[in-house]
Amino acid sequence: MRYHRFGLWIPLFILSVTDVNSAFERLPAGARSHALRGASQFSRNDPFCREANPSLQAAADGVCAWFSLSPGLFGLPELQRIEAAVQFPALIGSVGLLGRSFGFDLCRETTFLAAFSAEMTSDVSIGVSAAWYDLRIEGYGHAGCLGITLGMTARLADQVHYGFSLRNFNRPTIGQTGEPIRSEILGGVEFLPIPSFLLLIGISKNADVPLSGALGLEWQVTDYLAVRAGANEGLEEFGVGLGIHAVSCSFDYGVSVHPDLGLTHSLSLGVAFP
Repeated sequence: MRYHRFGLWIPLFILSVTDVNSAFERLPAGARSHALRGASQFSRNDPFCREANPSLQAAADGVCAWFSLSPGLFGLPELQRIEAAVQFPALIGSVGLLGRSFGFDLCRETTFLAAFSAEMTSDVSIGVSAAWYDLRIEGYGHAGCLGITLGMTARLADQVHYGFSLRNFNRPTIGQTGEPIRSEILGGVEFLPIPSFLLLIGISKNADVPLSGALGLEWQVTDYLAVRAGANEGLEEFGVGLGIHAVSCSFDYGVSVHPDLGLTHSLSLGVAFP
């Protein structure tokens, strides 16, 4: 039992000395976002991004399902992330669902999220999501809480889209400890200077850290292949990846590099149903 307890603290210690904490932090979701290092926290082409901004995909005209796996942050199997997302059209908008498991048997975070978005005009969409956060630690039980996020997206021009959200604006806390889940103000811009080249900028602000940002680039080499790269502010982490699209199926791969802790790999598979 002592060995297992020791195994619990190793990954938690590593997380504590980086910008990644263990209290339901907003990490890049899916392999595409992983390669772009979070610059795609607002992206109209990625269903995983509805966690950061629930107003996305308001005009979805089909069903899309995705599965993503990160075998272990920084190569640690104790920090495995498994995610699944699905979106489908609703009567006056669209619905997105997301589930995530992060951690291992001794300490695991589980997230379930439901998002709804609708178009206010042809250029503006709004959305809301509810996320249930459940933390389970062996020998200590589990506790959960509900976080609410509001989002908006707007088309400023044919080549420019902007997104804004208030993540966990209700300031939820876990169980009786009163430990807060991070609340954030998020913003993002997609700029398409030419049809095959996408520039993404993401910014975030919360009470604990100053304004931070990320930059991502995506080049659609052919109709079937995209290459990506991204970096956090200060180059604390950078990533690269690719996406392959054939008919209605997609495969994404992303890898990020931390200067001290090493590599993190991520894989995603997606299927679109018209």
